[in-house]
Amino acid sequence: MSNKIITIALSLWIILISNAFAEQSIANEYRKIFHSGNFYVEFKDNYTNRAIAESDGKRMERTLYSGTKIVMALNPLGALLGGSEAKNPEVMYENGKYYQFIEKNMALMLPEEQINDENLDPRQGWSSIRQKLALPNELSMFFWEDPYRDKSNSIAKPKFIGSSQKLLNNKEYDCDKYVAVIKNIAGNSESKIIYDMVYDNGHLIEVHSYIFENNTEYPINVLKVKKIESVIPKGAFKIANNTKIYAAGVGDIDDLLERPIQVGVIGGSKK
Repeated sequence: MSNKIITIALSLWIILISNAFAEQSIANEYRKIFHSGNFYVEFKDNYTNRAIAESDGKRMERTLYSGTKIVMALNPLGALLGGSEAKNPEVMYENGKYYQFIEKNMALMLPEEQINDENLDPRQGWSSIRQKLALPNELSMFFWEDPYRDKSNSIAKPKFIGSSQKLLNNKEYDCDKYVAVIKNIAGNSESKIIYDMVYDNGHLIEVHSYIFENNTEYPINVLKVKKIESVIPKGAFKIANNTKIYAAGVGDIDDLLERPIQVGVIGGSKK
């Protein structure tokens, strides 16, 4: 009998220890949301407030800039959405086509097969459109398969290593820790990226990322998570009626003459 009691006690101890180091239960819910193909995530960092949504194969991103100094660096076309009530996505992918909304009723379109065309006008920023559509690295542990994510072989998928408490502003929060190994050309591990996922009342509120190298942590970013939902909030994105679509610049005579070619209309009636 005593051996049975000891065995039961040991089993309970293992369960308690396992739970103490388990992921937050909502982590799998976030994975399900992102993998479902229908999600809305809203977040901010030191520079921007952003929203990314996907529904029925359509991916959209909208950025509200918190400062104007970096606008041209992040958005070469200068779509100044900061502080406005515009709900146009800044960039969008749908049915094999990329879009950049550069004015309320005007957008440029590029077929997916031309994304690496060497003749594309570099001023239009097509080289960064997939990066803008991708979820931030701080959420990659929930959707590593994100098709818009940079598939760099040098950074491994983040792995969960344990849970603890993290002190922020004199308050303790639940914190899940993930580590992504960074490899050099030879395939050896040189450093790591650490992600501290901070939860409050069972919901993710912040992600702190660091480079860990030579036993030292170097801060990268603090991502403040506002929403992760399976349904796009009503009015979060709204393409203006009769938005004219023009072909992306590919260095032909029409581009030289600044004579863009209209290829369609989206949003509302086509008048």
